[in-house]
Amino acid sequence: CAPSCIGENLLGRDLQGATLRHSNFMEANLRGANLSNADLYDANFLGANLASVNLQNANMKGAQLVGATLTKADLRGVQLGDTDLRGADLSQSDLTQADLTKVHLAGVTFTGAKLVEANLRGKNLAGVNFVNADLTGADLTGSDLSGSRLSGANLSGAQLTGANLAGSWLNLSNMTGVNLTEANLAGANLIGANLASANLSGSRLVDADLIGAHVNGAN
Repeated sequence: CAPSCIGENLLGRDLQGATLRHSNFMEANLRGANLSNADLYDANFLGANLASVNLQNANMKGAQLVGATLTKADLRGVQLGDTDLRGADLSQSDLTQADLTKVHLAGVTFTGAKLVEANLRGKNLAGVNFVNADLTGADLTGSDLSGSRLSGANLSGAQLTGANLAGSWLNLSNMTGVNLTEANLAGANLIGANLASANLSGSRLVDADLIGAHVNGAN
């Protein structure tokens, strides 16, 4: 159907390595499709269903995915640049080592997503949902996470130097060895959080709630 696949049912379709630049998949059903290594430059996926899709090593630079469903999608090695993911649902998706620095992420849902060693440096992530996400070793240096939901998330070894976490929810999160130097945690909720060996040097903790938090060996 390319380049115009608006509303098409492409359930489970094998499109591995396909050239689909500038194609329109608005509100199409691509659930379970194989788009690994596909060229999706500037493609339109507005409101599309991409649940459980294989997008490994695909070129998604300039792609529009506003409001798209990407739950359980495999995005390892995907090429992202000026990609628009505003309002998209990436729950339980795999974004291991993904570079998200040039991606529009306002209103994104990352519940249970795998963002191990992902690059989110300097991003505006205010209010974003990271509940139960795996952010082990992720780079969030200077990011705005104010009001974000990170309860139950694994942030062990993450870089949060200078990050804004004011009013964020970090209850029961794993923050072992996290670098929070000069971070703003004013009004943050850290009930039961594990901050063992975390570096909180110069951080702001005014009105933060650390009831039951573990701070063994923390600075």
